[in-house]
Amino acid sequence: MKQYFRVLAALLLLFSLCTFSLWRTARLPDLDTLTAAIGKVSDKFTAIKENIAEKSGGDVLLRRPTSSGTSYPEYATVEEMDADLSATLCAGIAAHEAEINVESFGISTGDFADHMARFTLSHPELFYVDGAFQYSYSTTTGKVTTVQPHYLYDKATADAMIVTYESDLAAIIAGAPAGDDDFAKLLYLHDYFVKYYTYDYSATPIRDAYSFFQQKTGVCQAYMLAYIATTRALGIESIPVTSSSMNHAWNLVKLGDAWYHVDVTWDDTQPLPSMTSYRYFLQSDQGIRAIDEGESQYHHDWQATQSASDARYDAAAWRLAANTPMCKLDGVYYCVLTEENSGKKDVYGAIYAGSDVTNLVRKHAVRSVWKAGVTSYYTDCYAGLGVYGNKIVFNTGHSLWLYTPETDTESQLIGSFVADTGSIYGILEVSEGGRVEYVVANSASPETYQVRSYQIAS
Repeated sequence: MKQYFRVLAALLLLFSLCTFSLWRTARLPDLDTLTAAIGKVSDKFTAIKENIAEKSGGDVLLRRPTSSGTSYPEYATVEEMDADLSATLCAGIAAHEAEINVESFGISTGDFADHMARFTLSHPELFYVDGAFQYSYSTTTGKVTTVQPHYLYDKATADAMIVTYESDLAAIIAGAPAGDDDFAKLLYLHDYFVKYYTYDYSATPIRDAYSFFQQKTGVCQAYMLAYIATTRALGIESIPVTSSSMNHAWNLVKLGDAWYHVDVTWDDTQPLPSMTSYRYFLQSDQGIRAIDEGESQYHHDWQATQSASDARYDAAAWRLAANTPMCKLDGVYYCVLTEENSGKKDVYGAIYAGSDVTNLVRKHAVRSVWKAGVTSYYTDCYAGLGVYGNKIVFNTGHSLWLYTPETDTESQLIGSFVADTGSIYGILEVSEGGRVEYVVANSASPETYQVRSYQIAS
């Protein structure tokens, strides 16, 4: 037994000396920057891990969350809500009026629920009114004369909360890309909520935009309202979509002259903050219905005031083959895609690029291995991207690289680090100064993960 401990001690000493030597020669990243996951995303897995259904052949299969206990009213889809009626209700609620006179609009009692459901789901800024479509009203000869909102807070409290809400909204919008590229803005917001927010599985889940911004968690209604608030702040039209049979809500957004479905909630089912899905980003009516049709959970029987007939993004390469977020450099979009010839122990992926996101072209190969346990391997590519100057930072399973699009060349930043914790599963941030934050985990659906940092030499 003593001989056993002597051998073990010798091995530990040798390992320590090797590690110190590597550190002295800058072969390892700065160990002082090794941290647990960044505060904004530290509980991402905690909430997501309950959403993992099973793993099969190294691939992670996730069930899609719905708002249990929620019954969305089926409101009329044939016409928009009267703009003057909406303005009258908004002004009355902002003034905290006990009764709002709507007699001149001639709303029948039979249509009242439709109007108020559509109104409530279209105004995330009115979070201080009961969000469960709770409005009382008075009538005369079958017409609604006054509406009595159910306020959750007194006016002073609500006014203070509005200041916080507007500050939170402004902070999100501040990071949006400048210019008139609405696709880039929609992409930024989609990826922002996927990275920093997580689904709320608690017994009393968050449904309003104010609490969603504050707590960074909520159910589908909160995701939908937050996406409406942020897209509208960027000048993009967005409206609610609900399905009572699904107990689910998502968005329609207007891009150019056409409307498209965006379901951020169902795209936010990846266990790691460095990963995303674009399965439900900019889908047509036909596309979002067909993509999961035949499965136990799929989009169906929804209600909305617009239709989405344009299918230009339905077959985009990033729809099913991307596991990490896209990025943009000098007007060109970049995306890492898993390729069809990818196989166990030999994953094939590539950086694709193009100014037209519906027609990305293969630019640079990414070949690596991501382990799923001790003896299994994933068939997906988990390389992430980040922009640094005129270059692209990307990762393989155990390395960081710089890719120069102009010359189609790459250079290694760090080689195989001490892989005691697994592989690199994407890049979180790349600062202007060259600080790269990347995610390290022992699987694509881990119990825990780390965020490590590397400083690119100037």
